[in-house]
Amino acid sequence: MNWYERLKKNAERNAEKNQMYLCPEPEQLKTLIEGLAVNRERYGYPSCPCRISTGTIENDKDIICPCDYRTLD
Repeated sequence: MNWYERLKKNAERNAEKNQMYLCPEPEQLKTLIEGLAVNRERYGYPSCPCRISTGTIENDKDIICPCDYRTLD
C-alpha cells in the first residue's frame, strides 16, 4: 500500500470516527490526498495541503491531518 492509499484510508477512518465526511468531489478529494502524500514525503508528516507548513513538526502540530481547523473549513 502506498502513501496515497494509506492517507486516504486514514482520512476515511477519521471522518467516520468524528461523524464527518470527506469531500464528495472525487477529483478534489484526490488532489487533497495527493497534497497530504506530497507533504508527508517533503516534511515527514502529513501537513494539511490547504495550509502553509513551516517544515517543522513542532510548529505544525495544528495542521497535521486531521488538522485543528477541519470543522471550521
